[in-house]
Amino acid sequence: MDSAIFCLCLEDNRVENETELTHAMLHGDGVNRWFDKSFRLIITNNEVSGINFEHSWGDGVAVLRFLEEIFNDSTENPAISLKPVPSSADTSAAVRKLEFKLSESVKAMVSAAKRVKENPCKSDNWRITIIGKNLIMEQNLSPGAIVQLGFQMTFLHQHGKTVPTYESCSTAAFKHGRTETIHPATPPTKQCSTAFVSERGEYSSEELKKMVYSCSKLHRKLLIKAALGELL
Repeated sequence: MDSAIFCLCLEDNRVENETELTHAMLHGDGVNRWFDKSFRLIITNNEVSGINFEHSWGDGVAVLRFLEEIFNDSTENPAISLKPVPSSADTSAAVRKLEFKLSESVKAMVSAAKRVKENPCKSDNWRITIIGKNLIMEQNLSPGAIVQLGFQMTFLHQHGKTVPTYESCSTAAFKHGRTETIHPATPPTKQCSTAFVSERGEYSSEELKKMVYSCSKLHRKLLIKAALGELL
């Protein structure tokens, strides 16, 4: 298991909408995930697939490149084999079921951990709505800025405060360039989040709109500075 490149997670459940898809790709029921691996390739019962990526071992660019290669190959070369008859090779020997020998105390800890995991996994207190970047860009707004603003508003709603956040920016324009950090939590995002969450009803639609555009303008400036390796 430790020598495996990635973990393949086969889900028994079907996903019928974006909310179920997000639950499945983030955590599922938690029992067939191995979060120590570099990434988990997840396939649902109705053939919807996705990847859950653990970040500590490397940059997300590597995983994006991997996914791009898979997508291009699957669209340009959709047929695995042109042979009319399946291969007669016996591949069953390549698959081995792992048997875990657990003591009673370890089994009890696993059961307790599963119960702790089940509560948030089964939570149905949120919904996913996919807007798409094109709609945001048509309004002359930065999609990244809107996502980051959403994070700030959500955290403020849940915890009563805003906090510093991190956003990665590619510096691939430079030789050996990897990533730079954007700090999207700014005075405008705090003001805007407070207006939408804590001071709801105190501002007109036009005033709220100006706040959102102010956040987007500053975010674009931070993005450009980070991509160019410049100090703000």
